[in-house]
Amino acid sequence: MEGINKQGQIVGSYFDGGQMRGFIATPKRRLILIDIRPRSDANRINPSSAKDINVAVFSSKDFDATSIDLNTVRFGATGTEAAPVHVARRDVDGDGDRDMVVRFQIQDTGIKCGDTSAVLTDKFRVDRRLSVQVQSKRYSVRNRIKG
Repeated sequence: MEGINKQGQIVGSYFDGGQMRGFIATPKRRLILIDIRPRSDANRINPSSAKDINVAVFSSKDFDATSIDLNTVRFGATGTEAAPVHVARRDVDGDGDRDMVVRFQIQDTGIKCGDTSAVLTDKFRVDRRLSVQVQSKRYSVRNRIKG
């Protein structure tokens, strides 16, 4: 079997001098800085809203946010829910690096009132053979008050 196992490890086999050999590799995970609702002090999400929400992924000296494979990006309560509906590449934090701003439909995120965190996940392009999980800073979720 070749591929990625349930633990997120890369597994495979190859022939070496006529002998079958196997390997297993554990990708390094890194914490990447993101901002829910960039340019806003409040990171609130209204789970009842039919609107979209922007999530900025910041580049750093060790990470190029534009290298994210947009076909695998997901955002939500567990990081497997919402796929992007729009993407922009721009310098959000004013450091001169291009960051990635990914927009998601709020109702696709699976976020509920009372949740205090969300997860953004992706996999780098295949040539890097790495998997990254990006976890957000804490935020508050509120319900729309009708009255």
